[in-house]
Amino acid sequence: MKIYPGQAKAISRDLIDRLIDEELVEVDGEFKAEAEADLESILREYIRTEREINDEAREMTRERGLGNAAFGRIKRRLAKDRDFGIGDEAIDWLIAQLIEILMHSANIEEVFGEDRDLAVSINKTLKLHANIETELDREVRGKLKNLEEGSNAWDIEYERALDALKRNKGLV
Repeated sequence: MKIYPGQAKAISRDLIDRLIDEELVEVDGEFKAEAEADLESILREYIRTEREINDEAREMTRERGLGNAAFGRIKRRLAKDRDFGIGDEAIDWLIAQLIEILMHSANIEEVFGEDRDLAVSINKTLKLHANIETELDREVRGKLKNLEEGSNAWDIEYERALDALKRNKGLV
């Protein structure tokens, strides 16, 4: 699951709103922003740790002269060593961390939902925001119709357009 730094605040706000609307948690109005910040801290830590693992795996792969297949293996091993979820395990890891912060946050008045109900609600919100990658790809491809996909020019323009779109949407 890819989460961009610019999404963390919106995701945390949507999470708190959904959990309140579904009556799974109670948050005193004056502490809502702080409760959102608690969840946002988990998302930002996920982003930071994922970037750190990627950089470390990339460096190890480069130092050892290994290929892309080795990068994935090294990245999975580093994540496992840190008890961190990547790939298919990312959402489960994030859900567990978010539930944990809900249970221990001084800014959450009361947690009414069972862990399973909280997980379902959090999962729905995360999946809504996870679709941003697909939307970005579709939008960039729409702008590159005049270039042949797979060509060097297409690859370069795709990355350039994707970076510009992420900046315009405040994702980076």
